[in-house]
Amino acid sequence: DKNYLYYVIFILGYLVFQFSLNGLAFQYLWPQYPAWANLAIPFSIFLGGTLANQFTRSFLQLKKNTKRLNYIFITLIFLGGLTAAVTIFLPYKIAIVAAIFYISVSTFFMITAGIVTFLKKFRPARFYIYSWAAFLAGIILYVLKTLSVLPVFFLTEYAIQLGSAIQVVLLALGLADYINTLQSERKDLILDKLESRLQMMESVSRFVPERFLEFLGKKDISDISIGEATQRDMTLMFVDIRKFTTLSENMTVEENFHFLNAYLQRMGPSIHSDRGIIDKFIGDAIMALFPDDPEDALKAAISMMQELKTYNEHRGKSNYTPLQIGIGLHFGPLMLGTVGSSDRMDTTVIGDTVNLASRIESVTKIFRTPIVLSDFVYKKLANPSLYHLREID
Repeated sequence: DKNYLYYVIFILGYLVFQFSLNGLAFQYLWPQYPAWANLAIPFSIFLGGTLANQFTRSFLQLKKNTKRLNYIFITLIFLGGLTAAVTIFLPYKIAIVAAIFYISVSTFFMITAGIVTFLKKFRPARFYIYSWAAFLAGIILYVLKTLSVLPVFFLTEYAIQLGSAIQVVLLALGLADYINTLQSERKDLILDKLESRLQMMESVSRFVPERFLEFLGKKDISDISIGEATQRDMTLMFVDIRKFTTLSENMTVEENFHFLNAYLQRMGPSIHSDRGIIDKFIGDAIMALFPDDPEDALKAAISMMQELKTYNEHRGKSNYTPLQIGIGLHFGPLMLGTVGSSDRMDTTVIGDTVNLASRIESVTKIFRTPIVLSDFVYKKLANPSLYHLREID
């Protein structure tokens, strides 16, 4: 995180100020330049203040939390950097007064920014406020010692250094907490995206069944492309409502949709409970696949007829015409894959098995029986005697 960089640079700038203040910089860094030794103090104050302002602006996310204070800190950073550059050309007294004024104004706005962001529930602002409180406490103790209000002892003699050390530690803790908060927010964001993706996949699975993806050897809908196909032996089911055209002509468009949805919602579970896959709805017709055992398709067909009986009893109470359906079953090889164009794609099954299953469903009207299955399905039944089947020519 960039705040680490700003924090380290701020600490380095502050160390330059401390070394300049206690003479260590003149003793070890520039002993040959006594004139610069004096100017280094106001210069380091401007430099440290400018870096502290930039760290504050970034750490407290002022651009996001308070735009007005953000603009104020941008101005302070510009003025601090500019004044630090011209300090070397100013007399020492003017430079030190300007530096003290600059750091005082900066400190006021730093504390203000900390309080404002804290009131806005920005968690890292706690450590920021505590750190500056420790620093100001050190300055106050040092001033009171200088004015002889407090006696001279270790705490008052090194109050500024101790306050600064505590400030550095608290800012480090605040930065660590800030990073943890960012990581937590990013984790939550990732989880939200994953949840959204799962919801999207659940929605997509209503249009493209998951087992359809398995047949094509795909893990995700995004992996599917046009023209992918595989050949399998399956049982195909066609279901159609008898005299649907006559029924629909006596209903409005909205009533047609309500009727179809009520009917399909009752038929769908019977298919799914027997390991079937609804490939598509074609108006009032249902085309379903049974990839495992052909007997699953026959069980589903019987279950659908039982569900239809219950549904017709409900329709009778509302004085609606009872429904009749025809179900055709056929087992054989078919091609399962994707068709479409670059901007529209669909899954489908094609082959003689599909055509024959459709024709078998149509002969239910001729033989006046709701379920007709081909000899290919019949031969796959483990125990045909369990069902009331009769042969037709």
